[in-house]
Amino acid sequence: MFSLARLVHDVLEIAHQMASARVGGGVGVPVGVWAGYADLGQGAGLEMLEELARAGVDRVVFCPTNDPRSPTWKWQPGRARLLRGMRAAGDLGLDVWLGPWVRCDPDFMRSCGAHLAALAAEGGAVGIELDAEGTWEVTARDYARRHALRIPDAVRIAVDAMCGEIPPDLQIGATVLYWRRRACSALLRLPVVREVTTQAYSVWLPGSSKKAQSMHS
Repeated sequence: MFSLARLVHDVLEIAHQMASARVGGGVGVPVGVWAGYADLGQGAGLEMLEELARAGVDRVVFCPTNDPRSPTWKWQPGRARLLRGMRAAGDLGLDVWLGPWVRCDPDFMRSCGAHLAALAAEGGAVGIELDAEGTWEVTARDYARRHALRIPDAVRIAVDAMCGEIPPDLQIGATVLYWRRRACSALLRLPVVREVTTQAYSVWLPGSSKKAQSMHS
C-alpha cells in the first residue's frame, strides 16, 4: 500500500546521507511542501499533514490566492480553511509560510501585504514565499512600460509596497518558474528576498511550446 509518509521519509533519508557525505558535512536546506487547496486542518487533510510531519518535513506553504488573471486580491481557498490548516501545522511544530501568486503592481502588492500580515498574525506564519511566475513577468513589463521605468525599478516599487504592510520579522522568499527572466532576476536581487525555490521540472516538460522552450533553455 502506498504510504506518503514512507515515500517522503525515504527521500529525506537519502538527502541527509548525501549531505553528510559532503566535505565538511552540512545541514542542507529546509524541506517544505506546498499545501495547495486542501483543507489540512481536519479529516483526511489533517491526517496527511500528520504523516508529512512524521516523515520529517520542516515547512508547509499555504497558498492564499492563485488567480493570475485578477488584478485584485481574491482569497483562494477561503480564509477560514487556510487558518485551520495553518494552526494545525503550527501545532505539529511545522514552520508555516504563505505562498501567494503575485503581480508586479504596487496596488496589488500593497493589498497582498495587508491581507497576509493579518493572516500571518492569526495563523502563526513566519514567512511569505512570493509565487512569481509568468504573471509576475508580464505585469512587470506592463507596469514598467506604462510608467517609463526600468523593470528592476518596477519590481522594487511593487515589493516595497508589500513590505510597507508587513512586519519586519516576516521572512520573504520567492518561487520562480522561469530562468533568465528580467523581473524574476530583479526580484531575487532585492535584499529583502532571502531565499529562492526554483521549480526545476524542465526535464519533465516535453514539447515545443514557448514555455517548454524557455524552460529548456
